[in-house]
Amino acid sequence: MKKTTMPSNTEAERSLLGSILIDQDVLNDIELDPSMFWDRRNSLVADAIRQVYASNQAVDMVTVSEQIDSNGHRDEIGGLVYLSELTESTPTSINAASYFEIVERMAMLRSLSKAGARIVEVAQTSQEDATLALDEAERILFQVGNRRRGARWSDAGDLMRITQGRINSIATSGVRIGVPSGISQIDGVTGGWQKSDLVILAARPSVGKTALATTMAYNAATVGKNVAIFSIEMSAEQVGARLLSAASGIPIQAIRHGGLDMVQLVELDQAAQRVAKMGIYVDDSPTATPSVVRSKCRKLIADRGVDLIIIDYLQLMSADKTSRDSNRVNEVSDISRGLKALAREMDVPVIALSQLSRMSEYRESGEPRLSDLRDSGAIEQDADLVLMLWRKSDPDFLAATEVVSCKIAKHRNGATGVCDLEFIKNTASFRG
Repeated sequence: MKKTTMPSNTEAERSLLGSILIDQDVLNDIELDPSMFWDRRNSLVADAIRQVYASNQAVDMVTVSEQIDSNGHRDEIGGLVYLSELTESTPTSINAASYFEIVERMAMLRSLSKAGARIVEVAQTSQEDATLALDEAERILFQVGNRRRGARWSDAGDLMRITQGRINSIATSGVRIGVPSGISQIDGVTGGWQKSDLVILAARPSVGKTALATTMAYNAATVGKNVAIFSIEMSAEQVGARLLSAASGIPIQAIRHGGLDMVQLVELDQAAQRVAKMGIYVDDSPTATPSVVRSKCRKLIADRGVDLIIIDYLQLMSADKTSRDSNRVNEVSDISRGLKALAREMDVPVIALSQLSRMSEYRESGEPRLSDLRDSGAIEQDADLVLMLWRKSDPDFLAATEVVSCKIAKHRNGATGVCDLEFIKNTASFRG
C-alpha cells in the first residue's frame, strides 16, 4: 500500500518565522498557532515567539532564543544557529501574509486528512445506526471548517476584554447585543436572545406559543437577522400565511380563505415583497431529531448564516436513538440536551416551544410553574430561559385582542418576572 504523505510546506514555515523575527509587527496581522506547523522545530519556535509576544517583550532572535532555552528545547531546535538560518533565508518580511496563508492552508489540509480517517473509522464502527454516524461525520467536518474558532483556554484578561467590549458597544451605540424579540417587555429583561442560550417557550395548547414565536421571528428578521424555523406542527405554507398577515395587517383568515378586495390584494402583494427579502428559512419536515436539526443548521449556517433557531415544538421531536427499554421521559431528556448542545455548537440562541401539563389548569390562578413542563425535568435544567404563557381569564371571542400573561420563570443570567402581552387575533401576532 502506498504511504500517504501529509500536506506540508516547511519552506513557507521557515519563511514565516523568519519574517516575524525580522519584523514583529507581522504578528499584528496574523493569529500565530504553533499547531499549524508541520516541522516540530518550527512549531517549538512559534510557541516561543508567542510566549515572548504575550509577555510584551520585543520579539527578536535574542529574546526568542532565551525563551527556547527556558522551555528546555535548545538542543532540539539548535538555539541561535537555527534562528539565524531562519532570518538569513528570509531577507524581507513583505511576503509574510503569503507565507502565513500557505502554512494555514497546509494545516487545514492535514486536519481534513485526519478527519477523513476518523470518518472512515466512524463508518466502520457504527453499522447499526447510519443516522448517528452521519451526524458524527458532519460534526467532524464542521470542526475542521471552523478550526480557527476552535476551543482554547481564555485567561482572565481575555474574559475582561470580551466583557468590556460588550459593555462599551452597548454604551456607545445603545444597541443590545442579543437578537431582539421585538416585544419590548421581554427585551427589557433579557436584552434580546443571547448566543448559545436555550430558550423554552411553554404553554398549554391554543394559548399562543406558536403565534409568539412567529411574531418574534418576524421582528428579528425585520432588523436584518437570519432566522431558521423548524415547523414540525404546521406546514411551511401556514407559517408563510402568518408572516404575511403580520407584515400586512390583513386578517389571517382572509389570507387563507379569500374574499380580499383590490386594495387588500395590493397591500398583500407589497407585504409579500417585503417578507420575501427577509432572512427567514422554514423547514416543515414532520419528523425531526436533534442530529437532523444540527445537520440542517450546519448547512444553512455555511450557506446563509443563522442568528436565531426556532423549533415548534419540542415534544414532537424524536430522540436520536431509542431502545426497547427507553421511556418518553428519557427521550425528552435526550432531546433537551441535544438542543442545548445545538445552541452551544452553532453559537446562536435556540427557542424551543414546549407543551405544559394540565396541572396549571387545576390552579385557581392558572399560573404555570416550572414543574409543569411536560415529560421531563431535564427541560428546566438545560434551559437558560423559560417563558410561560397563560390566560388569567376566559377569552372574549368577540374582542379583537386579548391579554396573555407571560412569565419569565427561569433566567440563568438575569431577572425573572411577569408581564402582560396583547394578542391580536386577526393576525395571530403579539405586541407588548
